[in-house]
Amino acid sequence: MTQISGLGRIALTRIGAMFLGADPDLDGEEEAALRSWQAPGLALDAVRQDPTAVDRRLFTLQGALGLTDAEVVTAALVLAAETVLMVGRVLAFLQKPVGGTRPTLGLVTAAFGDEAAQLMFSGAVFRTGLLVLDREDGPAAERTLALHAHVGAALFGHRVDRPGFTVGLAASHEVVLPASIRAEAERHAKGLEEGRRSLVIRTTSKNEGRAIAAAIAQTLEREPLFTAQDEPVGLAPWLHLGALLPVFEPTVGPMQRWSVPAIEGYDGAVVVLAGPDGAVSRDGGSCVSWRVPVPPIEERDALWGAIVDDASSATELAENHRSSAGRIAELGRLARQYAALDGAAAPTQAHVESAIADGDVAGLDALAQHLPERVKKTAFVFGASLEDELALLEARCRHRESLVAKLGVAAKTRYTPGVRALFVGPSGTGKTLAAGWLATKLGVPLFRVDLSSVLSKYIGETEQNLSALLSAAEHANVVLLFDEADALFGKRTDVRHSNDRFANSLTNYLLTRIETFEGIAILTSNSRTRFDDAFTRRLDLVIDFPHPSPEQRRTLWTKHLGEKVLAPAVLNRLAVTCNLTGGQIRNVALTASVVADREDADVVSEAHITKALSLEYRKMGKPLPALVRDGEA
Repeated sequence: MTQISGLGRIALTRIGAMFLGADPDLDGEEEAALRSWQAPGLALDAVRQDPTAVDRRLFTLQGALGLTDAEVVTAALVLAAETVLMVGRVLAFLQKPVGGTRPTLGLVTAAFGDEAAQLMFSGAVFRTGLLVLDREDGPAAERTLALHAHVGAALFGHRVDRPGFTVGLAASHEVVLPASIRAEAERHAKGLEEGRRSLVIRTTSKNEGRAIAAAIAQTLEREPLFTAQDEPVGLAPWLHLGALLPVFEPTVGPMQRWSVPAIEGYDGAVVVLAGPDGAVSRDGGSCVSWRVPVPPIEERDALWGAIVDDASSATELAENHRSSAGRIAELGRLARQYAALDGAAAPTQAHVESAIADGDVAGLDALAQHLPERVKKTAFVFGASLEDELALLEARCRHRESLVAKLGVAAKTRYTPGVRALFVGPSGTGKTLAAGWLATKLGVPLFRVDLSSVLSKYIGETEQNLSALLSAAEHANVVLLFDEADALFGKRTDVRHSNDRFANSLTNYLLTRIETFEGIAILTSNSRTRFDDAFTRRLDLVIDFPHPSPEQRRTLWTKHLGEKVLAPAVLNRLAVTCNLTGGQIRNVALTASVVADREDADVVSEAHITKALSLEYRKMGKPLPALVRDGEA
């Protein structure tokens, strides 16, 4: 009996007295005392004055959950049955022929009287999940009372995992928070401590959000409890016993609302980790929302300095890559793996750049295609005007953080460091190639959006896919390429059918989201007139990619075929007579190489080019120019 708490001994004595009868040596007063939560020599007040560790925790729950004396003594009885072998044997004997080593509802009701009868059906002990009733199919009197394993362990000061819940941060989730974010986390923690109750942390990095929630919990002298469950039954006892801060991780898409689930018996602080979209409320009211910013350059410098082997590399990484603390931690872990493969003591800048180039970003691969090829300037031929515009776009991307530093208050208002550019021109004029060159110059991955994965016939699902895509792109700091973007960003139409309403809803969402997008987005199209006027206003640059001139076509032929394949006169004739784009010239060169291989020729000849040209023109539905067909100078 030494393992049973004082409250448990009171419960067992009360039950024993009911079955064995009162001691004949007890007078009326002593028997009345026994019936009013006192055992001989052990009263409830006495237990309160000198409780065991388990009793102390049960009394803590009584005050936090609003339990009656009958409820807290019942909980102590159930705990004793769960943990002490002989208690279960005694209960099994007393409850014959029903049997069972756990106390039944009928046993407790008979022992504790009318008060227990009321609490067993509507009391806080069940509403809060401290106790649960098993055997729903049996009579009420035969239903047994049980205790969740994690609650029972917490009453003894231990911790047992519960499916769907995680206490504290795993090693893989650790993120070093810069000073500015940590200070803001402490400020929000004080707000929660003063009764603000709810905080929504909006971030594109789940690991960073968890680290911030852990910092807030630490300030409140608690530990974070992470869960994605929308109906956390029986959570309050665990929260109170373990000094835990509930942190919910819902999936909230655009134009969706998520309500913080009510936790019976707990009305304290709650933290929600969410993305940039959707609304979060609690008890019908709005919650304080904090969108976690990307750390400034000097703080990124310090974060990189703890990863790479020299200060100059850390500074260069901080200046060239606008990454959140969560993303820096991810890249740091991957860079350390590359360093270990090379036998290096610490990662170098090259290891970090290899990690960045891998483009391993959760949420992007399912909706976009990684284009890993590095594109050099020598790979394409553009006019001077187009090159100047592309150089301006590169500068815009590099200096997007400090762009408004020298400007007035109107320019700084509502400014976001995202860059949105539209490449317009016929197919094959180098739009995708230019996007690859830009990503190469910036040293970041290029992802081309897969429209077939993004677009959905189900209402609202396309917006959810785009939300996940843009959030992942912001987090990873990649260049996002929307090929044939007018399929997504097209003009709004008059509402004549229900489909028109949904299409306009998608366009409205994109107009709003692209304006707050903090990454780099490149859109391509054959015509700018296909875009909504409101969207065109939100673009930073619109760059035209025209048909190449004869001089540019000659250079393209040379770059694709090599310097010595064709005579200058033949190159001149092809450049003048064949009004082809760079993409079409590439197709011709590749087809000519196939024709040469079939003929076992060592080099590509003019005849092979002519054959490939005829096939390309047939594909376009046009006749081959006569000067090429006849081979005239």
